[in-house]
Amino acid sequence: MPDQVAHRRLRRLVLPLLLAITASPAAMAMQSCTGSVAATALQTIPEHPTVGLDIRDNSSDTQKLAQRFTAGLRLAGVAVGSKPNVVLYVTGSTLDGGSGSGGGSARTYSDLSVFDGGKMPKLPPMPNEPSRGGRTPPPLPMLSIKAQATVSGSDRVAWVALIQCKRTGHNDGQLATELGQLVGGILGKRVENTRL
Repeated sequence: MPDQVAHRRLRRLVLPLLLAITASPAAMAMQSCTGSVAATALQTIPEHPTVGLDIRDNSSDTQKLAQRFTAGLRLAGVAVGSKPNVVLYVTGSTLDGGSGSGGGSARTYSDLSVFDGGKMPKLPPMPNEPSRGGRTPPPLPMLSIKAQATVSGSDRVAWVALIQCKRTGHNDGQLATELGQLVGGILGKRVENTRL
């Protein structure tokens, strides 16, 4: 009997610590995008979720990004399968850097194409001779991404995460993997506005 009481006390102490570590800023660091994340649970999701992605764009680029996103989910320890009990839907928008005076244009994307939509145009080749007025590359875009989870068989959103970040590179695959890992690490949890 004393062993059971000690075991329960230890569990009550360790479990919150493990959850705090999982959702800590260090666990949510991303190399491809810097910004913040917030999430809230609106309903309970299964204790052992098996996740599926709701992909409405069947283009090959989106399918590749979806594979990288699910690879990130797996890195976070989330099961991904053909018979999911939790379905994730990801949408987003980009705000291009614009002229530097606060201007810019916003574009909205469905599914994971928001990552691909963040691609920047290629710069023309650099001339061999030095120029006086050097051309600076266009700024990387700001992304606003929303991930929504529903429990299979329900149409009500059970959990939602909002991620706002500025791209730090052009590798869409890496970004998709890192976002999958981030979403998988906080799936079903409440996260106050936390820096990435």
